[in-house]
Amino acid sequence: METILGIIGGVITLLAYVFYIRDAIQAQRQENPPLGPNRVTWIIWTIIPILAFISSFIEGARATLWLSGAYIVGSSLTLLLALKYGKAKLSKIDELVIGITCSGILIWLMSGNPLLGLVCFIAADFSGAIPTFIQAWNIPKSESKLGWSTFLVGTLFTLGAVGSEGWNNLAVWLYPVVIAFVQAAILILLFIPTSKK
Repeated sequence: METILGIIGGVITLLAYVFYIRDAIQAQRQENPPLGPNRVTWIIWTIIPILAFISSFIEGARATLWLSGAYIVGSSLTLLLALKYGKAKLSKIDELVIGITCSGILIWLMSGNPLLGLVCFIAADFSGAIPTFIQAWNIPKSESKLGWSTFLVGTLFTLGAVGSEGWNNLAVWLYPVVIAFVQAAILILLFIPTSKK
């Protein structure tokens, strides 16, 4: 059953990318288009799932790997969109996030410990969300409500794939839990009425 939930979570996540990319392209066709997907976020969110997939696999995750696999494919496509439409100039926050990400990768490489690597990747993945948190708050039209809602549903299915045994293994459940938190936070920022900001 866990494998089926993991596959469903991965498929829903791929569908979320279809919605996200479609909405981002449609937004760019407007007369005054908002910023495209944040370049720094999507560079990080393309690299980290690859590293998280490897670390999680080494530590025994199987059914939840569908989520990381879907992120590898979808983030790579979204990165192309971000490179075309995203902001080119790096902000101080972008530079900080890149530094945190590089530090996490360096700690993993120096330690050789896949679980420590996974924790570092997750911290880097979370820090990669910061530019998108800011963009979702300041320019909500730049993000897809349908895409982010679908991402969260896919991640929740993946959490169902953890199974009773998997909750004892940090490598199995930590990445999807943090991703669900990030997705929920972005959705909250997108649904706060502009007048309240």
